[in-house]
Amino acid sequence: LTERLEAGEAGGVVLLDLDDFKVINDTRGHIFGDRLLVAVAGRLASLEEEGAYVSRMGGDEFLLLFPLGEGLPDLSYWLSAIAGLFQEKVSAMGVSFPVHFSMGVALFPDHGKDVNELVMEADLAMYGAKKAGKNRYMVFDAEMMAEERKRAEIQEALTWALEEDGFRLVYQPKVDLARGAVAGYEALLRLKDGSVSPGEFIPVAEANGSILELGRWVAREVISDLAAWSDSPEGALPVSFNCSVAQLQDREFPSYLQSLLREKGVSPSLLEVEITENLFLEDREGGLAFLEAFHGMGLRVSIDDFGTGYASYARLKNVSADILKIDGSFIRNIVSNSLDYQIVASICHLARMKRMLVVAEY
Repeated sequence: LTERLEAGEAGGVVLLDLDDFKVINDTRGHIFGDRLLVAVAGRLASLEEEGAYVSRMGGDEFLLLFPLGEGLPDLSYWLSAIAGLFQEKVSAMGVSFPVHFSMGVALFPDHGKDVNELVMEADLAMYGAKKAGKNRYMVFDAEMMAEERKRAEIQEALTWALEEDGFRLVYQPKVDLARGAVAGYEALLRLKDGSVSPGEFIPVAEANGSILELGRWVAREVISDLAAWSDSPEGALPVSFNCSVAQLQDREFPSYLQSLLREKGVSPSLLEVEITENLFLEDREGGLAFLEAFHGMGLRVSIDDFGTGYASYARLKNVSADILKIDGSFIRNIVSNSLDYQIVASICHLARMKRMLVVAEY
């Protein structure tokens, strides 16, 4: 690549990553995975006869270099050639196995004239293809780099806030429409300086693992506030807080909550855990275990943003929860949109059958 850049040639760099290779290793063993990589490498190496250069970066990642320019094949030709190599299953250890992959493409000199820069750009494009659903390719563009820089800035802000007490909670009231009175609160996490919204920093925290520490911080603050309010003349009302799907990795989280409740002398009935319906799609068994642990402690469980995910009524039928939260996107147009009205009505009917409370966001 260095030689071609110095010669002023045009070409492309492709970073190819096998999709779900970890699953292959976990289900068929690492020896099979290694043999499969060898077979994949053999097919990719056949492109060298047409002028491509093929290398393995490590793991299940391959880096390809191909020429472009006047009188040479174009980008679509090379991408089609790569895909064509894997239309048939790959054989390893006597087993024929379908191989799918995601590719990121960086072009030179269009996207740069530096080796490290081009490889990084191809890497960003490849992860973009993964996020878009896998088994596809993406060509790098400047927006990807801007998004990466933004993500790095958010990650820096998160690290600072965790180390320097940079978070705070705000409490949104839940109103009982029948009584016209506040019946409880939802704890919402915010950065004290307001520099980044939760919609931006929560996905980053989930991706880098800091959501586990953040989740425990939120629980500790909520329970501490409940303890203080319980001692006041007005008393305390139930408070809910969000539990991320990524927090399934924190297997000790339920017992951590239980120890906090005991330490602060707070009744479990005052605490409500909100989970999204996607919890059961990501890790059904783990999600159900979490629910059983929360219920065993006397906590209430709420399914947040119901109707916006992919959980079916049939799946929900077997889920033990106490509250359904209807997403605000259905509520805002309930008067003018008959479909939204029917959706909300059916959710309310489902909740009544399961003897669940309904919370409508607005």
